Amino acid sequence: PFCRRVRELATFLDLELEVYPCPKGSTRNRNEVLRAGGKELFPFLHDLNTGTMLYESADIVKYLLNTYGEGAELPPLLLESTLITGWMPTLLRGGRGIG
Repeated sequence: PFCRRVRELATFLDLELEVYPCPKGSTRNRNEVLRAGGKELFPFLHDLNTGTMLYESADIVKYLLNTYGEGAELPPLLLESTLITGWMPTLLRGGRGIG
């Protein structure tokens, strides 16, 4: 759900992102995040335009709005709605994929 929050804001701002899935229990892309940022925590943003590296979806959302939002305001209920819509598929999968 937290990665979804970032993806939805990027879509709202019409930003181009490279997204690398990091499924729980897999080493795919996790080592790169660990090397780059020092933690195996997701979501992780590495903005190649500014060199900024961030964890935590709320911090990433604020950064993207401030850096690329050109005065845009956070869409109403983005943070709350993505928690609901993001958790629903996770609950239906029995928690698989969290991590």
